[in-house]
Amino acid sequence: MKKLTKALAVLSMFGGAMFGTQTLAEPFKIGICYDLSKAYTFATPQVAQAAQDLAKLVNMKGGIGGEPVEVIVRDHGNEPQRGIECYSKLSREGVFVFDTLSTPVSLAILPRAMEDGRILMQSLVGRGDAVDGTVFEWVYPVGPTYWDRRPMMLPT
Repeated sequence: MKKLTKALAVLSMFGGAMFGTQTLAEPFKIGICYDLSKAYTFATPQVAQAAQDLAKLVNMKGGIGGEPVEVIVRDHGNEPQRGIECYSKLSREGVFVFDTLSTPVSLAILPRAMEDGRILMQSLVGRGDAVDGTVFEWVYPVGPTYWDRRPMMLPT
């Protein structure tokens, strides 16, 4: 329950919330497995840097619940197998919240994240039915999804 509470605080952090000052303890780790070498390099380095900058700001204000936030960035090259490897390695390192910024990678690690009880953020990617919290208990869509954009794509 403590990890879920922290995860929800992290999700709020990505939405722009600020947290109080306390003594920092063990870091709360966020895994950012992005395509830093192939198709999405026009945006992913900047998004990854923004996440690291936001973590620094949150840490200057005392972290989340007194624990610092650590953002760990890795490259998956938009390849599902590399995304699974990134997820597995970072899970062993204590990461609890993941973001992939890739639908193929998100779909590949989703079953593992559900089994492991880890948070999978789907920033503008992933399964549209994740907006229904009863479908995937540990998936948190951030921003629009394929599901909520569907009516805009239907012919009139």
